Amino acid sequence: MKISGKFVWSSTSAKVLCESLGCTDPLEAIRLRSLRLIEKAGIERPPFSPYVLGLRLGINRVVFSPIGFDACLLPTTSGYEVQICSEHSRIRQNFSMAHEIGHVFFFEATGKSAIAKREKRIGMNGPDREEEFLCDYAASELIMPSFRFFRDVRYFGPSLGSIFELAKRYRASLRATTIKFAEMGLWKCAFVFWRLIGAGSDADFQLESCTRFGGLRLADHEGISIPKKHLLAAVESGRTVRGRELVQMGQLKDTYYIESVRIGSKSSSRVLSMIFADMDAEHLAYASRQYLAQPTNQKQLFEEND
Repeated sequence: MKISGKFVWSSTSAKVLCESLGCTDPLEAIRLRSLRLIEKAGIERPPFSPYVLGLRLGINRVVFSPIGFDACLLPTTSGYEVQICSEHSRIRQNFSMAHEIGHVFFFEATGKSAIAKREKRIGMNGPDREEEFLCDYAASELIMPSFRFFRDVRYFGPSLGSIFELAKRYRASLRATTIKFAEMGLWKCAFVFWRLIGAGSDADFQLESCTRFGGLRLADHEGISIPKKHLLAAVESGRTVRGRELVQMGQLKDTYYIESVRIGSKSSSRVLSMIFADMDAEHLAYASRQYLAQPTNQKQLFEEND
């Protein structure tokens, strides 16, 4: 539900979760419960294994099999069992496991469900599906806990190189890493995923997803576009392309510093762009790159995040 442009949580499960943890905001409750679980497991630095965390919460059995969905949480007499699709990448399996831990957080507050819960849209839930959205948030918080992730983001600084390094360090997908990076709010920047469609003179780029840009949700606008030549240069070169470009967001136009890099093969390309609006964007991005003496292998990351 939205009131005057602000999201208001309305589900009973979200309210009960908040009451059980003494919080007024479900996101705050998720962060608190995730932190307590991580402390209980004694994990002090990344990667934060959702399998270790799940065991501490009573998920006593994890089964990998070629099921036709992301994951399934099954209540048992001694706790829980989680089934995870064996055909998905390790990174996606990690997120699915962490998402199911989020459901256990709710069961702690509302009572254990007696029904198996199959998941098909893990990582793709909007706020209109409150509990699923909050379980996605729990997954990101368990894999990339804010208390630690914030420090690493501040240390590495704003650049695409930082995104690849953080994704590798936390064993998270590029998409989840960009969302979490933007959520930290240290700089006014947004991350956009594009997919190349067509070829030759018919080549164009289709927006796949984007993070918030400060307080602005780009996807809520009529569209976002940056010069096609900038994106094509990233595809053709296979290297990070940098520079100031004209960015259009609906009816808004301005010039921003952008970094873009191809992920995937040249024949089946996606492009990740960082749109950076801070006045000292170039200097901040340059300083960030100096910390990354050994850049992460982007091809390997793409294969794990697909």
